[in-house]
Amino acid sequence: MIAGPIVRAGELLPQFSQPPTLTSEQGGRAIFLIMLGMIKKIAIADFLANNLVDRVFDQPQLYSSLETLAAIYGYALQIYCDFSGYTDIAIGQRCCLVSSCLRISIHHIARSTSETSGGVAHHFVQMAV
Repeated sequence: MIAGPIVRAGELLPQFSQPPTLTSEQGGRAIFLIMLGMIKKIAIADFLANNLVDRVFDQPQLYSSLETLAAIYGYALQIYCDFSGYTDIAIGQRCCLVSSCLRISIHHIARSTSETSGGVAHHFVQMAV
């Protein structure tokens, strides 16, 4: 599974012809990321959905403004934990399959919203060359 920073095919494909090698450090990192993702997904996102967000959004007229506001922020946190949890699980799984475990660097993180479109486009153009 390739997600996030793109790895060139010449670097990735030869790794699939060899049996995967997993060091104890990579295995530990993979298990940590998978467990962290599961905690985000199950303990936080699903808990918020079942105990706060769905209840308030199903019948908002039964709740106060403060409870509705808490449900709105809870929904934002639920979405974040869902996607972040799935991402952690995918990166942990990737650590088990290919040798380039975490290729995400600070250069891939935008510091402002104006950097997201131009910076990402520049990064992909630069990688294509």
